[in-house]
Amino acid sequence: MYVKIGNNRAIETYYDQEGELRARPLPGERTTTLSYPPNIPLLEAFTTTLAALKRHMEEGASPVWIESDSKSLRKLLVEHYGLQITKADRPEGWGQGT
Repeated sequence: MYVKIGNNRAIETYYDQEGELRARPLPGERTTTLSYPPNIPLLEAFTTTLAALKRHMEEGASPVWIESDSKSLRKLLVEHYGLQITKADRPEGWGQGT
């Protein structure tokens, strides 16, 4: 199972000189891809995706689009982020300018 997330408010985490974990913005249109084993329970994939995105998107950001080979996982994520299912498809040309 996989999920791909289109993100235009991506962050990069790093450790500063004092060893503190920090985040900084990454410009452009980014795609986060997560792969799961075939037998992973749906809710585990959902909660793991949400947790992972906290390290990939600015706080309060929402994905621009969501793609998955699991219709159920995609539906849960689209509903969680308040996206319209018909507008949550990957836009043509996504990420080509970055």
